[in-house]
Amino acid sequence: MKKLFTILSCSLSLVLAAGTSIAQSKLPGVIAAGEKAVQSPKIPGGSIQVVHEGKVVLNHAFGKASARASRDWRTDEVVAIASMSKPITATLVAVFVEEGKLDFKDPVSKYLEEFSSIKMKSGGDVRSPTIAECLSHTAGFPGGTIKSLPDDSAARTGGAKEVTAEILEGGLIAEPGTKFAYTFRGFAVVARIVEKVSGKKYSVVLKEKLLDPLKMNETGFVPTKEMIDRIPLVAGLEATEEKVARYLERKKKDWENPAGGLSSTSDDLVKFYQFHLDGGKAGEQQLVSREVLNRMYVSQPGTKAYGIGFNVSKNVIRHGGASGTTGWADRKTKVIFIGLTQAGSKNAGPFLKPTSNLVTKHFAKK
Repeated sequence: MKKLFTILSCSLSLVLAAGTSIAQSKLPGVIAAGEKAVQSPKIPGGSIQVVHEGKVVLNHAFGKASARASRDWRTDEVVAIASMSKPITATLVAVFVEEGKLDFKDPVSKYLEEFSSIKMKSGGDVRSPTIAECLSHTAGFPGGTIKSLPDDSAARTGGAKEVTAEILEGGLIAEPGTKFAYTFRGFAVVARIVEKVSGKKYSVVLKEKLLDPLKMNETGFVPTKEMIDRIPLVAGLEATEEKVARYLERKKKDWENPAGGLSSTSDDLVKFYQFHLDGGKAGEQQLVSREVLNRMYVSQPGTKAYGIGFNVSKNVIRHGGASGTTGWADRKTKVIFIGLTQAGSKNAGPFLKPTSNLVTKHFAKK
């Protein structure tokens, strides 16, 4: 009997990992919408997790890990979350604000003296942007992603110091606090401030100050060797030890992109958003006060609806990623939605939008 129970338990665990839904009947239409979306060759697979008042309402995987993979997408896939990294970086800064080591309103030049002489790209004088402006895309830096940079850019070849120097040299295209321009640059500058204040590499500080307290053990810039089998981007490849070693080596870069370089899992992202719904508590520890977190949720001057590291609307904080990922938390209904694919943001729309909308409507009725 004991042996039979063990076999059944193991079988159940495997089924859940592969994608059996938890309490799917409570969210009618969500499973059907997801299944319909992954019929498209542009969306091989993905997962949806919904949490309400701290309890998992739905955790379901759809389709295949990749177009070339024979295995199904799992609910514990390790995915590149792209710009979903931004609110994580901003929340790390909130930890430093809570400790009195930084403030959102501080000018960058307080910590990086060279920014006291930053210029407009046209050559005119301009004040240093603040940390809040850097984390809300209103610092005045040019917009654009890393993909648009030349091959010899510091973001591709250098470390944090070189990236910051290149950003400074490029100057501003707008007065700080006046214009929204979506870019990695402000986050890169603030990550450098974190390194200066802490005396440690950004990834080390992120782990010690935020990821470890939240038990986000599968979030980081370089996946471990043990995670390889759960990475959709390598699923379907013949993963020899040599290929795995090369893949991990390519992930190791001098500069760790704080605006888009993290990998994570659905469960870890739920922990992150739950931290915000819980008012900054990590277990029994009050890591960040609700007052400090609330400052992040206010739409910043120069934006339509962007706070400090988050898109904000009414009671909802959210962020998506160019890899085809999204996450949000409703501070009123206490609902968390995590939708993950690796199909790219444009391709993932038919998967993420209808499922997210159905969840929003369902809990709005309560």
